[in-house]
Parts: sequence; structure tokens; C-alpha cells
Amino acid sequence: HGSNPSLIWSLRKTRSGSVKRFLESKPEFPKDYRGRHVKFDRVTSALKNLLYAGYIERPERNVELTRAFHEPLISYDTHLLIQHRLEVSAVAPARKDLNRDFPLRGFLACDTCGGNLTSCWSKSGTGRQYPYYLCHHRDCPDRGKSIPRDKAEGEFAALLSSLEPSDAMLELARNVFEKAWTQRKDLSASEARRLKQRSSQIEKEISNLIERAVQTDSEHIAKAYERKISELHSEAANLAANMDKLGEPARPFQEMFELAMTFLASPCKLWGNGSYEHKRIVLRLVFSEPVRFSRKEGVRTPETTFPFKAIRFLQTTGAGMVEPIGIEPTTSSLRTTRSPN
Repeated sequence: HGSNPSLIWSLRKTRSGSVKRFLESKPEFPKDYRGRHVKFDRVTSALKNLLYAGYIERPERNVELTRAFHEPLISYDTHLLIQHRLEVSAVAPARKDLNRDFPLRGFLACDTCGGNLTSCWSKSGTGRQYPYYLCHHRDCPDRGKSIPRDKAEGEFAALLSSLEPSDAMLELARNVFEKAWTQRKDLSASEARRLKQRSSQIEKEISNLIERAVQTDSEHIAKAYERKISELHSEAANLAANMDKLGEPARPFQEMFELAMTFLASPCKLWGNGSYEHKRIVLRLVFSEPVRFSRKEGVRTPETTFPFKAIRFLQTTGAGMVEPIGIEPTTSSLRTTRSPN
């Protein structure tokens, strides 16, 4: 079905349930005799299929890990990540009770005990329903004490608004990011050359080992050569995957920058106008951990992701850097304790 970004995201999260629901939402994907469901064993088989990563391997036919000629649907790195998560760690299934009416559910944390807040609809004596966030942890002093949804989400929206940088900081950030982009591009080119040299070296090592394996009369030594050859094929596959990632960017810096800075400039706009899915994306892109919420003091100081930390650093320490070129210095607009009521 082609390389679909939503499917790639589901694959990288490696939740079989997510992949199953994604495939079931596609009318063109074959389902059971009722035409509604995709079996889990079929999903698992697809997640383990090396062909989707553009490689083939058939040990029973003496075919080592080899790059195929067809275009892959996912990268080899993604395939390895999927196998690791399938084999090493069990991933909890998606919550069935995660209500779309509460986009902050599971993300806001109780400032008293640190546990995640849950949510509910409460019915009054007149039959009218009211939405609340609340803590349900047994030993928490605030257990069962509700927070009106409008209050919690209003303070959260104000927090997002406070993270928006000034135009001067965006311009400064643009210059910093462009310089970093150029340096990264140069490093990538150097790394690509190194990987290419190593790849050529591996080809020579494999040829030498094959020749030695053919010439030896010892079955034990021959098997040792075969194991080493298999290891080198795996290393070559990893090198090829890394070299693909180090290619030229799919889009130029200007286009990539505009997409990124549009979000950095106003995450609050995407939160206010976006769908439930967009709001969850905002949470993942802006914050590196759940945001604590105090019933008395509101939203606490959040731990943001690197781009927002970088902009905050520029905003608090780099204002003087832009003054000589005519941009007015700015002061930090980030709050340190809570959102204003």
C-alpha cells in the first residue's frame, strides 16, 4: 500500500493493536470472511517480515542477509526496532477508556503525589453532566478531589501560549538552526564516506572468508567462517541502512525550517484549532514528560523538549547577540510556577 506515515508511526510504536486498527480502517486491506477484522497473527507475521525492509534471508537455503531489489516500505532500522520491542519488552495495549473528550488525560500529573490524573463526567442532581480531571491514587491526599476540565485545559492553553517565542527569538533561532543544519550536513557527508569505506572493506573480508571456507578441510573451521560471514552480512545491512539515512535531505532547509518554525512559533494555535490527534502530537512534541498540575496553584513549570529548551536558552541568554543587527532584545515570557488565572 505504499509508505504511509501513519502506518510507519504505528510500526515504530510496535503496538500490534495499533497496527491492527490501522489496517482495519483501510477498505482495500484484506480482512476476515466478514470483511471487518484483521487477525493478530497476521499482524505479527507482517511485523516480523524482513521483506518489507527491503532484505531477504533464508538460512535453510544458505542465503545470508542480502539486500533485495524491490523498494522497501520501511527502513531496516525500523525493522530492527520492531523486532527488539517484540522480543524484549511487552508493550501495554492501548487504553479502551481513553476518552477523546479529555485530551490531557494520562498527561497531566497530580502535583501532590506525581501520579497521572484521570478524568470523568459527573452528573448533577438536575441531570446535567460536568467534565472533570481528578487523581485516583490511593495514598494521595487529593484523591477524588476534582478539577473542572475548563480550568485545567484553560491553564494548559495559557502555558502553551507562554512558550511561544518572540519574532526576534525566532529569527535568532533560525540563524542558529541553519548553522547547525550546515554543520550536520558536513558531518553526515564525512560519515557517509567512512561508512562507504567500511562497506568496501566488509566485501573484501567476506570474499576472503569464503575462499578460506572453501579451501579448509575442517568442518569446525568452516562453520566458524560461516558464522563470521553471517555477522559481516548483518553489519553490511546496518551500514547500508545508515548510508541511506545519511543521504541528501528530502527537502531543502528553507522548506524544512518553515514547517518546524511554524509549529515552534505557535503550538497553542495547533492545540486550539486541531483535532484530538493533533493535540496529542502537540503534547509529545512540546513536553518531554507529564506536566504537573496543582489544585491550588495550577500548572507547574514543565519539562520541555530540546527545541523549546534551546529557544528558552536563547531568550534568556542570547538577547544581546541580536541587538547589534537591529533587533530589539526581549525578556523571558516563560512562567516559573503557574499559569495566571
